[in-house]
Amino acid sequence: MEGDTMTGIAKEIIAHIQAVQSGGGGGALNIILETRMRVVPATLVAAAKEVLPVTLEVEPLFPATAGGDADLGRFQRLRLPGVVPGALPGSTFDLAYALKDALDLVSAEPDLETEFYRQPIRQPGAGPEFRGDNLNCWVNTPAPPDRVWALRSMRVPQAWDYSVAQGRLAQGRGVSIAQPDTGVALHVELEGALDFTRATDVLEGDQNPADDLIGDGPAANPGHGTGTASVAVSRGAVPATPVHGAGEVVGTAPQASLAPIRCIESVIRISQASVAKAVEHARQQGCHVITMSLGGLPSAALKAALLRAVEDNIIVLAAAGNCVGWVVWPAAYERCIAVGGTNIQDGTWKGSCHGPQVDVSAPAELVWRAVREAGDTQFDRISGGQGTSFAVALTAGVAALWLAHHGRAALIANLGSGERLQDRFRRLLMETARRPAAWNAEEYGTGIVDAEALLMRGPGTPGGAGPESVHLGASDAVSIARLLTDVAKPEATPHVGAAFQVGLSPAELERYGVELAWLAFKTRLATVAAPASPEAAAQPPVPSVELATVLARAGGTVANPLAKALRVR
Repeated sequence: MEGDTMTGIAKEIIAHIQAVQSGGGGGALNIILETRMRVVPATLVAAAKEVLPVTLEVEPLFPATAGGDADLGRFQRLRLPGVVPGALPGSTFDLAYALKDALDLVSAEPDLETEFYRQPIRQPGAGPEFRGDNLNCWVNTPAPPDRVWALRSMRVPQAWDYSVAQGRLAQGRGVSIAQPDTGVALHVELEGALDFTRATDVLEGDQNPADDLIGDGPAANPGHGTGTASVAVSRGAVPATPVHGAGEVVGTAPQASLAPIRCIESVIRISQASVAKAVEHARQQGCHVITMSLGGLPSAALKAALLRAVEDNIIVLAAAGNCVGWVVWPAAYERCIAVGGTNIQDGTWKGSCHGPQVDVSAPAELVWRAVREAGDTQFDRISGGQGTSFAVALTAGVAALWLAHHGRAALIANLGSGERLQDRFRRLLMETARRPAAWNAEEYGTGIVDAEALLMRGPGTPGGAGPESVHLGASDAVSIARLLTDVAKPEATPHVGAAFQVGLSPAELERYGVELAWLAFKTRLATVAAPASPEAAAQPPVPSVELATVLARAGGTVANPLAKALRVR
């Protein structure tokens, strides 16, 4: 069967895998397979070995759910031990497309660890508040002396007072927030705020979500999860309020609890399959809010887990992203609440990703947060951090305020047909956001989150929400087409102008969407980093043979500008 169904490049890749596996090399290549119906791993192994005669392993991606869920049970992880993805004679997507066709799969996606969610790098000799990188998106100024400026910007203290005055639960009391991230490290700002009964480590397969503070250099941002958790739930005190704590950082929901879920080792090595497992764990544990200060490529498995969480009335939010310009996934998904970044002047943070996918924005520039770093033995340091990581964590705390104030059960009882808490919260959040003068609502959402206005608006009235497909659907194709249009426009000829069209069919956008997004982000990073890293700019990403053929076809509107922009050779 292999000789009848596999393409030439796929056969080359298979021969390479056979050779490296016989040599006993390290590494592993993972491909997430989505079958058309639930199958037991042994059945899929047998089918896969017919077309891929190498050493391989197959396991359910969502083992705790696989047997009882018609959608999540269709995702399996195919592992090829001893294979280094970057050393293949072709693209990992070449092999994925061949497997998809040979096994009649809904999707087959390489589980690539991507670096498209950029985070700060400490500069030699710089002060503690400054972090920067060669993408030129970090602000080199001291953090504001007011350590709760972010809460004041979002009118959080007023929201707390309003809940108390109304006799409601205040400060997110009783609400569980799940945070898929690097885990957490010991810090005084998180004392009493963490819920380890719902925590886990997806990477190691145990219940200890400790961040080991080891990463691939400072760009990995060890301690990332500690900082983001602190701005959501730290028990610190705000002057002139009745709430007092032991810390100096104050979260938006200091009476909520946060369940840390370790699913990434660093923010520059993000596997969306691991994030998907973290989202599903949060759902299984009964968490009420999921906040994701991370992002990368579109992923059928992550989208399926996200939609299942939304269906179960969990509020799901994600950061728009940093420095690369375009909104990353999962924030780019239609049913996910995407949060951009602002500063103390009510302007937008220079590093915030932006676009029509962004729903609202929140403080992201020099937000005071807890700090733990590699080799660090201090447990009480704080400083001003930058990134939409903080914007989404702050907003997740506001979601907890809303749930506590109105009562989650009462809100669910008031939902309309097909409506979920995600739909109600997003609508009210966007309607009550405050809009500064000259605000760009097309790129940064309806405005800056206003917690007081949100609570004062009331629980809202029943509405509706349309279903969204689990696999790459129309809304995703639109997002990818928009991204590709942005990529190709600089290369388009003058007569094409604003009317430039990507020129790929919906079926092609669905088949090649993940790879196209990967190429686009790789190209963007190489371009913006070129002045500081000429070697990175000189090595364009290599597309699959199949996609290169599509992009190079003669006569199509896509042929020249998009292929040139993506540096297809």
